[in-house]
Amino acid sequence: MFSIEKGAARNKTILERYEANKPYKCIEIIPGQSHVELPKLDWTENSIIWLDYDGGISSDVLAD
Repeated sequence: MFSIEKGAARNKTILERYEANKPYKCIEIIPGQSHVELPKLDWTENSIIWLDYDGGISSDVLAD
């Protein structure tokens, strides 16, 4: 399971806090923005995804 976190890309302390608070070890925190990081993931297998944005609608959000 992946969690793409925009705030973690800007601040190492935030990334460390996200890592310390993740509920399961199988979650990989990916620092960055979803429109940059999603295309890097392996999409060869069927996947269930949950896109949970905390901001407004933008062209990047719609493209994801």
